Amino acid sequence: MSVHHRRRFYRRFRQGIGLLLGRLAANHQRQYYVIAILIGAVCGVAAVGFHHSIDWSEQHLIHRFASLPPRLAYPLLILSPAMGGWIVGWLIQYWAPDAAGSGIPQIKAAYFLKFGRISIMTGVKKFILGTISIGTGNSLGREGPTVQISAAIASWVGRVFGLP
Repeated sequence: MSVHHRRRFYRRFRQGIGLLLGRLAANHQRQYYVIAILIGAVCGVAAVGFHHSIDWSEQHLIHRFASLPPRLAYPLLILSPAMGGWIVGWLIQYWAPDAAGSGIPQIKAAYFLKFGRISIMTGVKKFILGTISIGTGNSLGREGPTVQISAAIASWVGRVFGLP
């Protein structure tokens, strides 16, 4: 899809959503409530999906390694976080430098330096990299990436509706 077609699509999408919001909510205050509910629902689904993807990867890596005989299980359980960290580090270096870090300081920086603008692709990349990192046994917490993914969604929804 070309840039021109993408812009036209977003413009039509925004107009359609604006008409729908106008029908649902008579004033601007109610429109903000509807947008906030929409953001909350989408972010909740994304957070649950992120946690399920981590659980899935732990089941298929860590728990599967732990069920092997001890002579194989111990080396694999030790190497799994190291390999996951190496893969995530390489991907951050060459594919997703904007998804580096725990997430919350990056949100604060985007709020103060970029007027709250966080790319939706940053959220997608954080989803993938967080799943790989935590799913291979690294000690990254789930909360920071979840907050950054949700902030990217909220920023995107705000841009779709033409809000800061």
